[in-house]
Amino acid sequence: MKKGNTYISSRTVIGIYIFLFVMFILGTFDDYQISCALYNESNPVAVFFAAFGECPAYLGLVAAGTMALTACHRQHTLMGILQCSNSRVRSSDSNGCSSGSNEYSPGSHVRSSDSSGCSSGSNECSSKSAVYPLINFLQCSGGIILLIVGGVLTCGSPGSYLDWPTAASIGVGLLLTAMTVAVTLSLCRGADPAAVRRVALVFSLSILGQLLLVNVLKMLWGRARMRLVVSDPRAYFMPWWQPDTALRSILTAAGVAADEFKSFPSGHTADGTMAMLLAALPCIRPELEPHRKRLFWFGFIIACVTGFTRIIMGAHYLTDVTAGFLCGFTIMMLAFRLLPETKSGSA
Repeated sequence: MKKGNTYISSRTVIGIYIFLFVMFILGTFDDYQISCALYNESNPVAVFFAAFGECPAYLGLVAAGTMALTACHRQHTLMGILQCSNSRVRSSDSNGCSSGSNEYSPGSHVRSSDSSGCSSGSNECSSKSAVYPLINFLQCSGGIILLIVGGVLTCGSPGSYLDWPTAASIGVGLLLTAMTVAVTLSLCRGADPAAVRRVALVFSLSILGQLLLVNVLKMLWGRARMRLVVSDPRAYFMPWWQPDTALRSILTAAGVAADEFKSFPSGHTADGTMAMLLAALPCIRPELEPHRKRLFWFGFIIACVTGFTRIIMGAHYLTDVTAGFLCGFTIMMLAFRLLPETKSGSA
């Protein structure tokens, strides 16, 4: 594969796409039958993954925000931007004095010319130096936003599926967020800031990209969840190739929650694939390189178990979880192209 995808070998990528293709074909013919055979909303493992299955994406945002903040240069803050602006003003004043001295010293043409050139160079350097603090300021701002958004989503996720007090859900979310920040800071300690920024970018693009794609497809398809088809006689099974928003309009007007029509594709499964981003960590911590394959396949297993439990919960069909996996995995592979070429074997 091309440079940047060497973190995941072409054989592995092709093998995963073949696996997804087989699963999708199987679901195309037996979606409803498979879901009925596995349906068990009270399964404790399925309930656990319903509550925490989205955490790989949410905590990935926390990690990305932490990495972005870690790679920021402390001296390149907003004050640095203002200082650069002041230096440009002083440089302009210096140019004015230089031109004024030329009027009163006609014989010093060479010296004034040199001074003007130096002043011009100073302006160029000043304009360049003003760009880096601005970029750094935007990076820090983005890091803070990612950290806050990821933390808030993590705190709210368990309470949506578990009968927990709000305080308990928030407490667990804060604990997971704090642990992610601590581990990320430890990994980034002493690492190359450029590598940290690149991995943070890969994390951000992968997670935000799949969140956007999956939610747009959910709105366009309007596929009824399996649990609604089983529990409500007004609902009916819809194959994945037939988007149907008419049923959604009718039943939501009758009081059915709009979330019951977000079956295709599976957001939990797409979020679960973000666990495979662990394979990018050796880019900032070279001593993890021997474990890169294990990190990748650990994330793969997390994504598969998450998808399987979503079928058990009656929240999705096999084609839903396969499509969710496909969305997350494909966007992640595209983002991985930003990583530097690895010198050792691929996962």
